[in-house]
Amino acid sequence: EAADAASARAVLESRQVTLLVTDIMMPDERGTHLADWATRRRPELRVLLVSGYTDSEEARAWMEADPRAVMAKPFEPLELEARVRQLLGRGTGSVRASGDSR
Repeated sequence: EAADAASARAVLESRQVTLLVTDIMMPDERGTHLADWATRRRPELRVLLVSGYTDSEEARAWMEADPRAVMAKPFEPLELEARVRQLLGRGTGSVRASGDSR
């Protein structure tokens, strides 16, 4: 768990993380920017973006790359659990190519 993007970067650099779950709208940075940064460094990292704004251009771009990569809020805990299991169980994360700018 991280309070902001800077803390998330520190966690991602210091620990073995398999899945990044982040909100698209963060107080200090867009979650998509954090996800881009993280997947450039660790292409195997799976990403789940959550947002109340899934009709945004950023969310649509991620959904086009991987429909499982974005989850609309609000959602129930069991829905989140199912999506996380889906992302981790299939062995494929976001299919977004490194260096692709959004």
